[in-house]
Amino acid sequence: MRQFTIAGLIGTAAFLLIIFTLPHARERVDSYTTTIQDPTQAHWQVQQSLIALGSGGWFGVGLGRSTQKFGPLPVAHTDGVFAVAGEELGLMGTLFIIGLFVMLIWRGLVTAKNARDSYGALLAMGLTCWMAYQALINLAVITAVMPFTGMPLPFLSYGGTSFTISIIGMAILLNISRDAAMSREARRQELRQQDTLRAEPAQRVRERPATPTADPSEPDPTLVAMHMDTEFNLEAIDMRRRNRRGNLPRPSGRD
Repeated sequence: MRQFTIAGLIGTAAFLLIIFTLPHARERVDSYTTTIQDPTQAHWQVQQSLIALGSGGWFGVGLGRSTQKFGPLPVAHTDGVFAVAGEELGLMGTLFIIGLFVMLIWRGLVTAKNARDSYGALLAMGLTCWMAYQALINLAVITAVMPFTGMPLPFLSYGGTSFTISIIGMAILLNISRDAAMSREARRQELRQQDTLRAEPAQRVRERPATPTADPSEPDPTLVAMHMDTEFNLEAIDMRRRNRRGNLPRPSGRD
């Protein structure tokens, strides 16, 4: 939390320094404050952007039928491309574009969360925040929420450098996402192998042949021996009794 506080203070100080030292930056801030006080006196580009957005209505005037991009709206193919999209596609089209950017940001955050290592997570988070920052600034400028800047809209604004860098960033994000998916699949296979190795000993125990049981029709040898000992003991007791009565010789052993 302390790092964010320090970064915020440094950013605020740099912003104020730029405003008070650079004339064109101060002019943009003055234009923004004028727009808030009186929208009719807003910056020319902001005025034309709002006119283009308002002319589209719910469903727009149709693709290629925008009139603002042919003169009144400056840099319509770069910074003002969202205003042109609003005029040609209407409110529904602009909401669809915003939804695509929201989905892109969400998938970028999921990719950062599921990255295999910290490097991939930080790289994915940085690329996602960078694209989100560009889109947010461009939309805020077009809708007169913040002072005018020259921030392009990723994947929509015309420009070789901006479009190329955006494509490279998206390729890196896709690579991190694919690597994370492959790591998860490898982990699942490893867990399946471990489960198989754990299940093999129990399977061998279940498949081990059972000890053959004795035939129920045959007498148990242990019971037979116990029965013979009992008979011998009874016979010996009987002979002792006879010996006491008739002086018969004592038995010397089993018959």
